Amino acid sequence: MNLRMSLIFAALVVLAALVVPTTADKVDDLIHDLKFGTQEVREGAASALGEIGDPRAVDPLIETFQDEDRWVRASASRALGNIGEDAVDPLIEALKDENSEARSEAASALGDISDLRALDPLIYALQDEDKWVRSRAAWALGNIGDPIAVDPLIDALKDENEDVRSLAAWALGRIGEHAVDPLIEALRDENEWVRSSASEALGHVGDPRVVDPLIDALQDEHWQVRIKAADALGEIGDARAVDPLIDTLKDEDSGVRAQAAQSLGYIGDPGAVDPLIDALQDGNMLVRFVAALALDRIGEHAVDPLIEALKDESQEVRWRAAIALGTIGDARAVDPLIETLKSDVWRVRAVAAASLGEIGDPRAVDPLIDALKDEDSGVRSRAAWALYDIGDARAVDPLIETLQDENEWIRLAAISTLGNIGDPRAIEALTEALKDDVEGVRLMASNALEKIQTGQWPLPSSHFYSTSSFNRLKRSWGFSSGSF
Repeated sequence: MNLRMSLIFAALVVLAALVVPTTADKVDDLIHDLKFGTQEVREGAASALGEIGDPRAVDPLIETFQDEDRWVRASASRALGNIGEDAVDPLIEALKDENSEARSEAASALGDISDLRALDPLIYALQDEDKWVRSRAAWALGNIGDPIAVDPLIDALKDENEDVRSLAAWALGRIGEHAVDPLIEALRDENEWVRSSASEALGHVGDPRVVDPLIDALQDEHWQVRIKAADALGEIGDARAVDPLIDTLKDEDSGVRAQAAQSLGYIGDPGAVDPLIDALQDGNMLVRFVAALALDRIGEHAVDPLIEALKDESQEVRWRAAIALGTIGDARAVDPLIETLKSDVWRVRAVAAASLGEIGDPRAVDPLIDALKDEDSGVRSRAAWALYDIGDARAVDPLIETLQDENEWIRLAAISTLGNIGDPRAIEALTEALKDDVEGVRLMASNALEKIQTGQWPLPSSHFYSTSSFNRLKRSWGFSSGSF
């Protein structure tokens, strides 16, 4: 080793010696706070130890399961879940603790870690004398998801406590198809939360045998069971559920009606179009909103009612109807969407602009050019991107003016659209945009100039010109293609 390497090695050794005690001191200080601090300090110390993940914190965190404050206990449980496999054996041992709260938190932490070593101890914990330990053990077994737990969880469906039965049903749904018959039987449980969990679980299992029992559950006396049954039937997607779900659009509970509408959209049967059109007149805004979503999925049969929904008193329904019309892409919606650009709600105007871009009809060009002067920057931005999608040269001069917009995102959209249109009239303005204060705008101007000169974008995978304005809008507001 030469002198230079020797000096570097020595420096690293010194640095290591300096760093390790610092980390050790921090862990020691947090363990001290965990034992002797106030409630807030103990809770914060537990969280911090979980983030650090040092195995030395395992035993002190498990001792905290005896803490009088449940928030401290819960924080310690989450921390041990973050630490992971180093905590498994001590947590298994804690399942035998004489304190029931310690056993309960140990089961929760083992569920978070989901290590197979905990499988048998958690199955044994299903027989614990304390209902919270049994319920947490059921939850943990569902998280682990091993079929070995199916029979013990089926037995837990007969537990005297409804929370244990409910979480056992949930866990069986996570594990899968092996528990169909017991879960169908659980649909007749005396407790509504157990029946609700069983309905949800059967939806996850997806076996054709569960469709008829779930249809029966649409008549359950409790609304939460009916909602879960409707949701499960939509998840399964069996055509046998269409007529019963249509009937459920008349349920007395608005949440049940909304869930029935959503599930009909997932199934996608054209026979649901007329009932969903009727649901656009429901007295509850949420039901009307979800009915518009469902009609979006079913397609062209829904165009006329969705156009009518653009006049709904609820801005949420108008907004979602405009999105649906963009998804369907039928030219019949062009004039109504142009009219919607005059809405007094900016979000509705913005989505109308984006949907016009998605449809791509030249009739929308002049109204979208006018929208480049909208008072709201979100509308101006969506109008610029919509003109990108249409690609009409009539927009060149107005877009050049938009390069003076105070909002950098609108300037960026206008530059990208000018590049996509490819008209040489934009070259001078784009060259000037190379001096923009914002680096991203300057980069886009450079790319747009290259596009005009070569006919190809230099970065074809770019976020800005690899997707339509409509999909950019849906993504920015939390929608994905084909989703609710």
